[in-house]
Amino acid sequence: MKQKLYKIRDSLGKGYKIGFLIVVLLFMGCAKDESRFPNVYVQLNVNLGNPEYVELKAFGGSAFFYNHGIAGILVFNNGGSYNAFDLCSPINPEERFPLILDKIGFNLEDTRNGAKFDLRTGLPSKGAAKGRLNKYQVIKQGEILRINNN
Repeated sequence: MKQKLYKIRDSLGKGYKIGFLIVVLLFMGCAKDESRFPNVYVQLNVNLGNPEYVELKAFGGSAFFYNHGIAGILVFNNGGSYNAFDLCSPINPEERFPLILDKIGFNLEDTRNGAKFDLRTGLPSKGAAKGRLNKYQVIKQGEILRINNN
């Protein structure tokens, strides 16, 4: 009987160790992102019926809104959906350095170091890029795009 109790105790001890290890790994995986964008309120409505935004109706089309977000916002037609990214570089975002659209039109570029970020995903695509673009929620309601950071 004692032998049976020792086996149960030993197996419980192993379970606690495994459980503790899992909890530690979960907390490590929840570490904060290194690139912290300044917190700003974003609420932007774009009327696709406005001739000023006709480019947004075609795949790859984009429009800039410089008086919104941290360093401005770029809205991009991703072929069936829309992406809205802040123009603030994820490399030292506290500097609020604005990215520019590259010559091809599918990347935003940090001219300080040549880093590029893909407008389809927001992920780094070239150079010393780290982090990802600050993405805003886009909801399409008829001809209106509602962009916010909720």
